[in-house]
Amino acid sequence: MVNRFLTNQNNNFSISIPSRIIKKISVFSFKSTISNLLGVLTVKIDILMLGLLTSFIQVGYYEVGARWGFLAMIPLTLFSAINAPMISKLGQRKSYKFLLIYFNDSRKKVFFITFVYLIFLIILRQTFTIIPHEFSYNPFDISLILAIGFTVSSYFGPTGTAIVMLGYPGSHLTRITISLLINILLNFYFINLYGAYGAALSTCMVLILTALMSYKIFVNITKRNNE
Repeated sequence: MVNRFLTNQNNNFSISIPSRIIKKISVFSFKSTISNLLGVLTVKIDILMLGLLTSFIQVGYYEVGARWGFLAMIPLTLFSAINAPMISKLGQRKSYKFLLIYFNDSRKKVFFITFVYLIFLIILRQTFTIIPHEFSYNPFDISLILAIGFTVSSYFGPTGTAIVMLGYPGSHLTRITISLLINILLNFYFINLYGAYGAALSTCMVLILTALMSYKIFVNITKRNNE
C-alpha cells in the first residue's frame, strides 16, 4: 500500500510539471554548467599557454606564485559557505531590496578579505625576499600581481553569482566566453614578452575586466527589472 501511495505521488508530481518548465530548467542548467566549465578554463588557460609558449621551468615558478595568489580563495570560500542561506534567497526575484542589501554587504566583506590578504602578501614579500637567478622568476611577485587582480575585482561584488541567481545564465555565459577569448589573446601577447610575469599580468587584467563586465550587466538587469 505504501508503494502504491508513492507511485501515485510520483505520477502526480510528474504530471503536474509542465514541459515548458522542464525545458526552462534544462536550459538554465545547461548554460550554468557550460559557464562553470569555461570559467575553470579561463582560470587555467594561463598555465596551459605558458607551458606551450615557454618552458615548464617557468610553469613551475608560476605555479608556486599562483598558489599563494589563489590562497585568497580560501577565506572567500568560507565566507560563501557561511552566507549560503542568504545567497539562496537571491532566487527571490521580487525581493530586489533584499538583493541589493545582500549584494552591498557581500561586496564590502569580500573586498575587505581580499584587501587584507593583499597586505599580507606585501609584508610576506618584503620579509622573505627571494633573489632570482638569471632565468628564474620571483613567485611572490607573481602572487602579488594575481592578488591585485582579485582585490580589484572583488570591489565590484559577487556579480557573477547574482546574475545567475536572478535568472540570466545566458548573460553570464556570454561574459565568460568573452573573458576566455580576451584571456587567450592577452596571454599570447604578454607571455611572449614577459614569460611567467606576462601570464600573471594577463590573468590580473582579465579578472578586473571580467568584474567590470559583470557589474555592468548586473546594473543593467536590476534597472530593467525595476522599471
